[in-house]
Amino acid sequence: MDILILLALIGLSAVISTAEIGFFSVNETRLRALAKNGNKRASMALTLRSDPQRLLSTILVGDRLVGTAIPMYATFITLNAYGGKTVFEEAIAVMVGVLTFVLLVSVDVIPKTLAAKFAVPVTLNMAYPVYGVQIFLKPLLFLMVPLIQKLTGGKGLTLPLVTEEELKIMLDEGGKAGELESEEVKMIKNVFQLKDITAEDAMTPRIYVFSLDGNLRLKEAQELLYNSKYSRIPVYDGTLDNITGVLYKTKALTELAKGRSDVRLRDIAHPALFVPAGKTADDLMKQFQQEKRHMGIVVNEYGGVMGLVTLEDLLEEVVGEIVDETDITEELIKRIGKNQILVHGRTEVRKVNDFLKVDLGDEALTIGGLIQGELGRIPKAGEELHIAHCRLVVHEADPRSIRSVNIYKEEKTPAPVETPSLNPVS
Repeated sequence: MDILILLALIGLSAVISTAEIGFFSVNETRLRALAKNGNKRASMALTLRSDPQRLLSTILVGDRLVGTAIPMYATFITLNAYGGKTVFEEAIAVMVGVLTFVLLVSVDVIPKTLAAKFAVPVTLNMAYPVYGVQIFLKPLLFLMVPLIQKLTGGKGLTLPLVTEEELKIMLDEGGKAGELESEEVKMIKNVFQLKDITAEDAMTPRIYVFSLDGNLRLKEAQELLYNSKYSRIPVYDGTLDNITGVLYKTKALTELAKGRSDVRLRDIAHPALFVPAGKTADDLMKQFQQEKRHMGIVVNEYGGVMGLVTLEDLLEEVVGEIVDETDITEELIKRIGKNQILVHGRTEVRKVNDFLKVDLGDEALTIGGLIQGELGRIPKAGEELHIAHCRLVVHEADPRSIRSVNIYKEEKTPAPVETPSLNPVS
């Protein structure tokens, strides 16, 4: 009978060790899903996990009580069997050695390994028993938990949250295992990047903005409106730096249909939303949602217009380029060969970096801006330079901007040079 009681204590200690690992390694998302489907044990487990300090204290106190009882009872058994005999000391030594090994294997290694492997079923099965122990130890916990919180600065124990970096690793592993499509992984990762992307990064630069003079009458702008592919058009007074509103094409066409062709564009335009160039994409998306907007005018610190950013621009940062039937089919990156691409001058440097797996730096926003920054001027077609093991050759250019660039990724490391080389292509 004594041996059975000892084995029961060892088993109880193993159960407590299992509960400790199970509760603190279980996937809480899985528990919430089960609780949502009516699983009462999952709901109880979530209740216990909501106060991790009390939960851990309950488990540790129970573990220590049982852990103390086991050697005491083992000693009691040994005394009954060998007390007063000459072999008593040797028997105690053997008992301690055997008990240490048994406890290590049966109470620590095996239960904790199984609990880590089967965290959800372990947590579900232990939820109500642990809750019962917590009720039983309530007077002790009432004194212990506040003391621990005071000693730890009032915070106590908190369950670790999954960090952004850990989630990215999980996404990569899910992609490699085939659980997630590569495009899904890429899109989710892009969501994390929204806090690092600014309105300036996502905007259409000023030079490419289609706008209309707000003083024009509808009949004067009628042809321009019909030929425009844009649904929202900035209108200005005098210069583009003085944008007075945003004209909705549907509104303009409605006014024309009503015969009000003499109305000025500024009079039917909606108020414009101005956003600072440094506003992050995630904040801007929230602002668009709150204010029910689809377009913002990007301004610099002096109030000058830098460009415009739309909701579609922000979505493209997540899902990639969106091309609809009204878009001009202009590829910003076109693969020509294995290590050669043709890009538009306003293609973002970071997109080229991702595409070719290179590092052209992050000082310039666009490829055109990168080349102009290196040269200090607008180059002519045919000029080239080397940056970060890439050869950039200007394909098309006009006096105002670089239109397109051929980029060659060099397989071998070129000979070191002190300054970027600039030579016309022969």
